[in-house]
Amino acid sequence: MDASGNLYSTAYSGGINNCLYDVGCGLVFEISASGAESVLYTFAGAPDGANPGGGVIFDAQGNLYGTTFYGGTGSNCEDPQFGCGTVFKIATDGTETVLYSFKGEEDGGYPNGGLVLDAQGNLYGTTGNCGSSGCNYGAVFEVTPGGTEALLHSFAGGTDGAYPIGSLVMDGQGNLYGTTAQGGGSGCYGGDGCGTVFELTPQGVETILYRFNGTPDGSYPAGGLVFDDQGNLYGATASGGMYGYGTVFVLPPGPEFVSITINPVNGEVGVGETLQFEAFGTYGNGTNKNITSLVAWSSSNPSVATIQSGGLATGISAGTTIITASYEGIAGTGALTVN
Repeated sequence: MDASGNLYSTAYSGGINNCLYDVGCGLVFEISASGAESVLYTFAGAPDGANPGGGVIFDAQGNLYGTTFYGGTGSNCEDPQFGCGTVFKIATDGTETVLYSFKGEEDGGYPNGGLVLDAQGNLYGTTGNCGSSGCNYGAVFEVTPGGTEALLHSFAGGTDGAYPIGSLVMDGQGNLYGTTAQGGGSGCYGGDGCGTVFELTPQGVETILYRFNGTPDGSYPAGGLVFDDQGNLYGATASGGMYGYGTVFVLPPGPEFVSITINPVNGEVGVGETLQFEAFGTYGNGTNKNITSLVAWSSSNPSVATIQSGGLATGISAGTTIITASYEGIAGTGALTVN
Protein backbone atom coordinates (compact mmCIF):
# COMPACT_ATOMS: atom_id res chain seq x y z
CA MET A 1 0.00 0.00 0.00
CA ASP A 2 1.23 3.51 -0.74
CA ALA A 3 0.65 6.65 1.35
CA SER A 4 -2.58 7.36 -0.54
CA GLY A 5 -4.12 3.97 0.19
CA ASN A 6 -3.60 2.48 -3.28
CA LEU A 7 -2.84 -1.26 -3.37
CA TYR A 8 -0.23 -2.94 -5.57
CA SER A 9 0.25 -6.62 -6.32
CA THR A 10 0.76 -9.27 -9.00
CA ALA A 11 -1.46 -11.63 -10.97
CA TYR A 12 0.29 -14.94 -11.70
CA SER A 13 -1.54 -15.42 -14.99
CA GLY A 14 -3.63 -13.39 -17.42
CA GLY A 15 -2.38 -10.73 -19.80
CA ILE A 16 -0.50 -11.79 -22.93
CA ASN A 17 -1.26 -15.42 -23.73
CA ASN A 18 2.07 -16.69 -25.07
CA CYS A 19 3.54 -18.36 -21.98
CA LEU A 20 3.58 -21.83 -20.48
CA TYR A 21 0.16 -23.56 -20.38
CA ASP A 22 -1.41 -20.71 -22.41
CA VAL A 23 -2.86 -18.99 -19.36
CA GLY A 24 -1.10 -15.67 -19.85
CA CYS A 25 2.23 -14.39 -18.55
CA GLY A 26 0.86 -12.40 -15.63
CA LEU A 27 0.93 -8.72 -14.74
CA VAL A 28 1.46 -6.08 -12.05
CA PHE A 29 -1.63 -4.07 -11.11
CA GLU A 30 -2.77 -1.21 -8.92
CA ILE A 31 -6.16 -0.86 -7.22
CA SER A 32 -6.97 2.67 -6.11
CA ALA A 33 -8.51 3.50 -2.75
CA SER A 34 -11.85 3.84 -4.59
CA GLY A 35 -11.56 0.34 -6.14
CA ALA A 36 -10.47 1.21 -9.69
CA GLU A 37 -7.89 -1.17 -11.22
CA SER A 38 -4.96 -0.19 -13.46
CA VAL A 39 -2.53 -2.57 -15.12
CA LEU A 40 0.97 -1.18 -14.52
CA TYR A 41 2.89 -3.80 -16.49
CA THR A 42 2.06 -6.91 -18.51
CA PHE A 43 4.72 -9.59 -18.83
CA ALA A 44 5.46 -11.07 -22.24
CA GLY A 45 7.55 -14.11 -21.27
CA ALA A 46 11.26 -14.45 -21.94
CA PRO A 47 13.26 -12.32 -21.59
CA ASP A 48 11.24 -9.90 -19.41
CA GLY A 49 9.79 -12.58 -17.11
CA ALA A 50 6.58 -14.53 -16.76
CA ASN A 51 4.16 -15.51 -14.00
CA PRO A 52 5.00 -13.18 -11.07
CA GLY A 53 4.27 -14.44 -7.56
CA GLY A 54 4.63 -13.08 -4.06
CA GLY A 55 3.48 -9.52 -4.69
CA VAL A 56 5.70 -6.43 -4.97
CA ILE A 57 7.57 -4.09 -2.62
CA PHE A 58 8.44 -0.39 -2.79
CA ASP A 59 11.72 1.44 -2.42
CA ALA A 60 11.91 5.01 -1.11
CA GLN A 61 11.56 6.42 -4.64
CA GLY A 62 8.35 4.49 -5.38
CA ASN A 63 9.89 1.85 -7.67
CA LEU A 64 8.37 -1.63 -7.44
CA TYR A 65 10.32 -4.89 -7.14
CA GLY A 66 9.24 -8.52 -7.44
CA THR A 67 9.99 -11.96 -8.85
CA THR A 68 8.65 -14.07 -11.70
CA PHE A 69 8.54 -17.85 -11.49
CA TYR A 70 9.33 -18.30 -15.21
CA GLY A 71 10.91 -16.13 -17.87
CA GLY A 72 14.35 -14.63 -18.17
CA THR A 73 17.35 -15.77 -20.16
CA GLY A 74 18.45 -18.76 -18.05
CA SER A 75 19.64 -21.77 -20.02
CA ASN A 76 19.95 -24.59 -17.42
CA CYS A 77 16.23 -24.67 -16.79
CA GLU A 78 13.64 -27.39 -16.81
CA ASP A 79 12.32 -25.82 -20.01
CA PRO A 80 14.87 -23.28 -21.37
CA GLN A 81 12.22 -21.79 -23.65
CA PHE A 82 10.40 -20.40 -20.61
CA GLY A 83 13.39 -19.64 -18.35
CA CYS A 84 14.05 -20.12 -14.63
CA GLY A 85 12.57 -16.86 -13.37
CA THR A 86 13.68 -13.29 -12.75
CA VAL A 87 14.01 -10.46 -10.25
CA PHE A 88 12.45 -7.36 -11.78
CA LYS A 89 12.06 -3.63 -11.16
CA ILE A 90 9.23 -1.43 -12.40
CA ALA A 91 10.04 2.30 -12.34
CA THR A 92 7.49 4.95 -11.49
CA ASP A 93 6.97 5.59 -15.23
CA GLY A 94 6.05 1.92 -15.82
CA THR A 95 9.39 0.87 -17.37
CA GLU A 96 10.37 -2.70 -16.47
CA THR A 97 13.98 -3.81 -15.95
CA VAL A 98 15.14 -7.37 -15.32
CA LEU A 99 17.71 -7.06 -12.55
CA TYR A 100 18.61 -10.75 -12.64
CA SER A 101 17.70 -13.83 -14.68
CA PHE A 102 18.16 -17.12 -12.83
CA LYS A 103 20.20 -19.74 -14.66
CA GLY A 104 19.07 -22.75 -12.67
CA GLU A 105 21.37 -25.21 -10.93
CA GLU A 106 24.05 -23.37 -8.92
CA ASP A 107 22.44 -19.91 -8.77
CA GLY A 108 18.89 -20.96 -7.92
CA GLY A 109 15.72 -21.02 -9.95
CA TYR A 110 11.94 -20.54 -9.91
CA PRO A 111 11.44 -17.89 -7.19
CA ASN A 112 7.87 -18.15 -5.95
CA GLY A 113 7.81 -15.61 -3.12
CA GLY A 114 8.27 -11.88 -2.89
CA LEU A 115 11.31 -9.81 -1.89
CA VAL A 116 12.60 -7.87 1.09
CA LEU A 117 14.81 -4.76 0.77
CA ASP A 118 17.63 -3.64 3.07
CA ALA A 119 18.86 -0.09 3.70
CA GLN A 120 21.53 -0.40 1.01
CA GLY A 121 19.03 -1.38 -1.67
CA ASN A 122 19.93 -5.08 -1.74
CA LEU A 123 17.05 -7.46 -2.43
CA TYR A 124 16.56 -10.84 -0.73
CA GLY A 125 14.27 -13.71 -1.67
CA THR A 126 13.91 -17.47 -1.99
CA THR A 127 14.00 -19.95 -4.85
CA GLY A 128 11.93 -23.07 -4.44
CA ASN A 129 14.37 -25.13 -6.48
CA CYS A 130 18.08 -25.30 -7.30
CA GLY A 131 21.08 -24.00 -5.40
CA SER A 132 24.54 -25.34 -4.63
CA SER A 133 23.00 -28.71 -3.72
CA GLY A 134 21.68 -29.01 -7.29
CA CYS A 135 18.11 -28.45 -8.43
CA ASN A 136 16.68 -30.17 -5.37
CA TYR A 137 15.94 -28.13 -2.27
CA GLY A 138 16.02 -24.39 -2.95
CA ALA A 139 18.01 -21.43 -1.68
CA VAL A 140 18.00 -17.90 -0.22
CA PHE A 141 19.50 -15.29 -2.57
CA GLU A 142 20.67 -11.69 -2.57
CA VAL A 143 20.59 -9.37 -5.60
CA THR A 144 22.46 -6.05 -5.40
CA PRO A 145 21.08 -2.82 -6.93
CA GLY A 146 23.51 -3.41 -9.81
CA GLY A 147 22.08 -6.87 -10.55
CA THR A 148 24.77 -9.11 -9.02
CA GLU A 149 23.33 -12.28 -7.48
CA ALA A 150 24.74 -14.42 -4.67
CA LEU A 151 23.31 -17.35 -2.74
CA LEU A 152 23.33 -16.83 1.01
CA HIS A 153 22.22 -20.37 1.80
CA SER A 154 21.41 -23.50 -0.19
CA PHE A 155 19.11 -25.92 1.61
CA ALA A 156 20.22 -29.53 1.88
CA GLY A 157 16.95 -31.25 2.76
CA GLY A 158 16.59 -33.48 5.79
CA THR A 159 17.07 -31.64 9.09
CA ASP A 160 18.16 -28.49 7.21
CA GLY A 161 14.85 -27.82 5.48
CA ALA A 162 13.75 -27.90 1.84
CA TYR A 163 11.69 -25.88 -0.66
CA PRO A 164 11.40 -22.31 0.68
CA ILE A 165 8.51 -20.92 -1.35
CA GLY A 166 7.34 -18.04 0.84
CA SER A 167 8.64 -14.50 1.27
CA LEU A 168 11.24 -13.47 3.86
CA VAL A 169 11.12 -10.90 6.66
CA MET A 170 14.09 -8.97 8.07
CA ASP A 171 14.78 -7.72 11.60
CA GLY A 172 16.62 -4.55 12.60
CA GLN A 173 19.99 -6.32 12.58
CA GLY A 174 19.59 -7.58 9.01
CA ASN A 175 18.79 -11.17 9.94
CA LEU A 176 16.35 -12.92 7.60
CA TYR A 177 13.50 -15.22 8.65
CA GLY A 178 11.47 -17.59 6.52
CA THR A 179 9.90 -21.02 6.16
CA THR A 180 10.65 -24.15 4.21
CA ALA A 181 7.64 -26.12 3.04
CA GLN A 182 9.34 -29.45 3.67
CA GLY A 183 12.42 -30.81 5.37
CA GLY A 184 13.26 -30.54 9.03
CA GLY A 185 13.50 -34.23 9.88
CA SER A 186 11.35 -37.34 9.96
CA GLY A 187 7.63 -37.51 9.30
CA CYS A 188 5.48 -36.07 6.49
CA TYR A 189 6.05 -36.47 2.76
CA GLY A 190 7.79 -39.83 2.85
CA GLY A 191 9.99 -38.93 5.80
CA ASP A 192 11.43 -35.72 4.33
CA GLY A 193 9.99 -33.58 7.10
CA CYS A 194 6.99 -31.32 7.72
CA GLY A 195 8.75 -27.99 7.20
CA THR A 196 10.76 -25.50 9.24
CA VAL A 197 11.09 -21.90 10.39
CA PHE A 198 14.66 -20.66 9.88
CA GLU A 199 16.85 -17.64 10.63
CA LEU A 200 19.71 -16.55 8.38
CA THR A 201 22.33 -13.99 9.43
CA PRO A 202 23.63 -11.39 6.93
CA GLN A 203 26.71 -13.62 6.60
CA GLY A 204 24.57 -16.62 5.62
CA VAL A 205 24.76 -18.60 8.90
CA GLU A 206 21.53 -20.58 9.28
CA THR A 207 19.70 -21.54 12.46
CA ILE A 208 16.59 -23.73 12.43
CA LEU A 209 14.20 -22.08 14.89
CA TYR A 210 11.46 -24.71 14.65
CA ARG A 211 10.76 -28.05 12.96
CA PHE A 212 7.10 -28.94 12.39
CA ASN A 213 5.72 -32.36 13.30
CA GLY A 214 2.42 -32.48 11.41
CA THR A 215 0.09 -33.17 14.33
CA PRO A 216 -0.81 -31.13 16.28
CA ASP A 217 1.41 -28.22 15.22
CA GLY A 218 0.96 -28.31 11.44
CA SER A 219 2.92 -29.10 8.28
CA TYR A 220 3.82 -27.49 4.94
CA PRO A 221 4.32 -23.83 5.94
CA ALA A 222 4.16 -22.54 2.38
CA GLY A 223 3.76 -18.83 3.08
CA GLY A 224 5.95 -16.21 4.67
CA LEU A 225 6.10 -14.75 8.18
CA VAL A 226 5.27 -11.48 9.95
CA PHE A 227 6.68 -9.88 13.12
CA ASP A 228 4.90 -8.18 15.98
CA ASP A 229 6.45 -5.47 18.18
CA GLN A 230 7.80 -8.05 20.65
CA GLY A 231 9.67 -10.04 17.99
CA ASN A 232 7.18 -12.93 17.82
CA LEU A 233 6.88 -14.55 14.39
CA TYR A 234 3.46 -15.48 12.96
CA GLY A 235 2.67 -17.74 10.03
CA ALA A 236 0.44 -20.51 8.76
CA THR A 237 0.72 -24.12 7.63
CA ALA A 238 -1.29 -25.49 4.72
CA SER A 239 -1.91 -28.88 6.31
CA GLY A 240 -1.53 -30.78 9.57
CA GLY A 241 -2.90 -29.60 12.89
CA MET A 242 -5.71 -31.05 14.95
CA TYR A 243 -8.04 -31.55 11.98
CA GLY A 244 -5.50 -31.97 9.19
CA TYR A 245 -6.35 -28.71 7.41
CA GLY A 246 -3.54 -26.46 8.62
CA THR A 247 -2.71 -24.16 11.49
CA VAL A 248 -1.94 -20.54 12.35
CA PHE A 249 1.12 -20.44 14.61
CA VAL A 250 3.20 -18.02 16.70
CA LEU A 251 6.87 -18.56 17.40
CA PRO A 252 8.45 -16.50 20.23
CA PRO A 253 11.86 -14.87 19.72
CA GLY A 254 14.80 -17.25 19.57
CA PRO A 255 16.65 -18.45 22.67
CA GLU A 256 18.79 -15.93 24.52
CA PHE A 257 22.44 -15.71 23.53
CA VAL A 258 24.38 -16.66 26.70
CA SER A 259 28.13 -17.14 26.19
CA ILE A 260 31.04 -17.63 23.77
CA THR A 261 33.63 -20.40 23.94
CA ILE A 262 36.90 -20.24 21.97
CA ASN A 263 38.70 -23.26 20.56
CA PRO A 264 41.55 -23.78 21.31
CA VAL A 265 41.39 -22.21 24.77
CA ASN A 266 45.20 -22.32 25.06
CA GLY A 267 46.95 -22.32 21.70
CA GLU A 268 50.61 -22.39 20.74
CA VAL A 269 52.26 -21.26 17.53
CA GLY A 270 55.72 -20.45 16.25
CA VAL A 271 56.90 -17.07 15.03
CA GLY A 272 55.62 -16.60 11.49
CA GLU A 273 53.16 -19.51 11.80
CA THR A 274 49.36 -19.37 11.87
CA LEU A 275 46.66 -20.96 14.00
CA GLN A 276 42.92 -21.03 13.29
CA PHE A 277 40.64 -20.13 16.20
CA GLU A 278 36.92 -20.94 16.24
CA ALA A 279 34.13 -19.39 18.31
CA PHE A 280 31.02 -21.22 19.51
CA GLY A 281 27.91 -19.50 20.86
CA THR A 282 25.79 -21.08 23.60
CA TYR A 283 22.08 -20.24 23.84
CA GLY A 284 19.59 -20.35 26.68
CA ASN A 285 18.02 -23.57 25.42
CA GLY A 286 21.37 -25.37 25.61
CA THR A 287 22.10 -25.35 21.87
CA ASN A 288 25.48 -24.38 20.41
CA LYS A 289 26.35 -22.78 17.08
CA ASN A 290 29.61 -22.06 15.30
CA ILE A 291 29.78 -18.25 15.12
CA THR A 292 33.42 -17.89 14.01
CA SER A 293 32.45 -15.67 11.07
CA LEU A 294 30.14 -13.47 13.19
CA VAL A 295 32.34 -12.45 16.11
CA ALA A 296 34.81 -9.56 16.28
CA TRP A 297 38.31 -10.96 16.90
CA SER A 298 41.08 -9.10 18.73
CA SER A 299 44.52 -9.71 20.23
CA SER A 300 45.52 -8.02 23.51
CA ASN A 301 49.13 -7.75 22.31
CA PRO A 302 49.38 -7.39 18.52
CA SER A 303 53.18 -7.26 18.78
CA VAL A 304 53.04 -10.92 19.91
CA ALA A 305 50.27 -12.12 17.58
CA THR A 306 47.64 -10.65 15.28
CA ILE A 307 44.27 -12.17 14.38
CA GLN A 308 42.13 -11.68 11.27
CA SER A 309 38.36 -11.25 11.07
CA GLY A 310 37.86 -14.95 10.37
CA GLY A 311 39.83 -16.10 13.42
CA LEU A 312 43.21 -16.84 11.80
CA ALA A 313 46.04 -15.82 14.18
CA THR A 314 49.64 -15.19 13.14
CA GLY A 315 52.63 -15.36 15.51
CA ILE A 316 54.75 -12.17 15.40
CA SER A 317 57.20 -12.50 18.32
CA ALA A 318 57.75 -14.67 21.40
CA GLY A 319 55.31 -14.10 24.23
CA THR A 320 51.67 -14.60 25.24
CA THR A 321 48.56 -12.68 24.18
CA ILE A 322 44.87 -12.95 25.01
CA ILE A 323 42.57 -13.68 22.06
CA THR A 324 39.03 -12.26 22.44
CA ALA A 325 35.89 -13.02 20.42
CA SER A 326 32.99 -10.55 20.92
CA TYR A 327 29.39 -10.71 19.68
CA GLU A 328 26.18 -8.97 20.82
CA GLY A 329 27.88 -7.57 23.95
CA ILE A 330 29.26 -10.95 25.06
CA ALA A 331 32.94 -11.93 24.92
CA GLY A 332 34.93 -15.14 25.15
CA THR A 333 38.69 -15.37 25.63
CA GLY A 334 41.58 -17.72 25.11
CA ALA A 335 45.37 -17.54 25.34
CA LEU A 336 47.92 -17.81 22.52
CA THR A 337 51.58 -18.46 23.26
CA VAL A 338 54.12 -17.68 20.54
CA ASN A 339 57.37 -19.66 20.76
